Amino acid sequence: MNTIINQIFKPLVDQLDDWGKCEEDQRKEFTSYFEKFANELKEALKSLSQNINLEEYPPQWENEAKNIHSSKAPSNEMINDFEKLFNKWSEQIATALDGTEKVEKKDDKSDPRQELDFWKQKMRQLTGISE
Repeated sequence: MNTIINQIFKPLVDQLDDWGKCEEDQRKEFTSYFEKFANELKEALKSLSQNINLEEYPPQWENEAKNIHSSKAPSNEMINDFEKLFNKWSEQIATALDGTEKVEKKDDKSDPRQELDFWKQKMRQLTGISE
């Protein structure tokens, strides 16, 4: 979709000379919204590529983890593996969130648009983490 919008349709719209019966205000409004949409699409794609990927839990523990509520206590080996994995996840998430906080503090005199862009990026990042 990004390729079609930004590499095919956007250049066509930018080069279009004859808008037929379309009024100038309508043309400007359309091109403005189209430009915003194309940029949002690029940013969303960029954001998806920057998401952190958390390692999955070891598949060897799947059955034991599913039966964790049975009378048999989980093995110490499983608990140690999960503890290492959760600590790794915590570090990855903390590192990702610390990076965005530094960007926010760096530019204290941002305009409202920059502030909205920052929070959009933050939302995408948090959504990526939760997924």
